[in-house]
Amino acid sequence: MDGDGDLDLLTGGSSEDGAVSVRLNTGQGIFDTGYDQRVAPSLSHPAAVALADVDGDGDLDLLASQFNGRDISIRLNRLGPDITRFSPASGRAGTLVTVTGTRLEGTTAVLLDGNPVASFTQGSGTSLTFVVPEGATSGLISLTTPMGTVSSDLPFTILGNPPPLQASRRVVGW
Repeated sequence: MDGDGDLDLLTGGSSEDGAVSVRLNTGQGIFDTGYDQRVAPSLSHPAAVALADVDGDGDLDLLASQFNGRDISIRLNRLGPDITRFSPASGRAGTLVTVTGTRLEGTTAVLLDGNPVASFTQGSGTSLTFVVPEGATSGLISLTTPMGTVSSDLPFTILGNPPPLQASRRVVGW
């Protein structure tokens, strides 16, 4: 249900407001305390629930039916993009940065510390690369896709430039 690859638990019940109980798998075979997801106000007492990719976008959507079997409600899953990591974590202008995540296809903008990156290369729906521009400042990496906008949890750190080399006529060690 949450797109992390493990099985989650959904149940219908006696809710008059059309809510379905959602319990997300923590990844250790344990379900969290859960929450109620209101599927449709007109669907009271959802008796059966199912997951299917109704809209063909690659994620599971929620279907629920009323106990009488006549009414069905569909809630489309609209997961947005997610940045799982980027590397390197720091660099200077000219550094190639690879961003890895999910649902990154169709990225229309990349920002570093809120400032647009002039160009980037879309690798796939799970990665893209960009070059750190001159004058960039340390900050979060943000991506805009048709599914929404996401920012990295950690900042990319801009390293200072090394000191320039200076010529010397001094002879040492002779």
